[in-house]
Amino acid sequence: MNKKLSISEKIRAGETIVNNLLEFSDIRVFVEPFGYTTEKLGECKTIIDSVKELDLKQKKEYGEQYAATQNVEKEWAEANKEYSMMLKLARLVFKKDPQADNALELNGRRKQSLTGWIGQASSFYNNLLAYDELKSKLTRFGITDEKLTAGKTLVDDLVKATEIQSKEIGDAQAATKVRDAKIDEMDDMLEELEVVVRIALEDQPQWLEKLGIFEKS
Repeated sequence: MNKKLSISEKIRAGETIVNNLLEFSDIRVFVEPFGYTTEKLGECKTIIDSVKELDLKQKKEYGEQYAATQNVEKEWAEANKEYSMMLKLARLVFKKDPQADNALELNGRRKQSLTGWIGQASSFYNNLLAYDELKSKLTRFGITDEKLTAGKTLVDDLVKATEIQSKEIGDAQAATKVRDAKIDEMDDMLEELEVVVRIALEDQPQWLEKLGIFEKS
């Protein structure tokens, strides 16, 4: 078995040899003396079916991870749009208030990392909502308590989205690990089976092609 084949190609090759051995008793009779009985071939088929199932699950998990990542990007864009607007107004209002500047983390570049951005935005909203004196100075620009709470909710929703994303990343990685372990088992099984078949059918080489096994050039 060529281990450079794709997963789907390995599955098809394995199914060809195992299913045909199970179907054609006139070929199977030659491998049975080597321990490859119907029961043993059934075990081989189970391994191949497991790989198919695990590969589908792995693809599903990565699809969910991709969707979760897209959702994080969407939530971040929405939260950042609102936060950026309020930040500009807060910088205008508190440009001569170093205490507010420090509490709200007004100056300096915004963090580029998601975690850093969430930290800055959370401090901004939490401190504004906690101190009426600061909050009241923004009302003349239409920044009400309700708008600040809504902005904070967008950040909170983003945090929840990142938690879901982290879970999906873990699930996808775990699914890949389990699938790859089963693929290794299938590779070893098919490699052994091919060697046995070549030995068993040494005098009937015309049947090798029927099993998807071709003479090595």
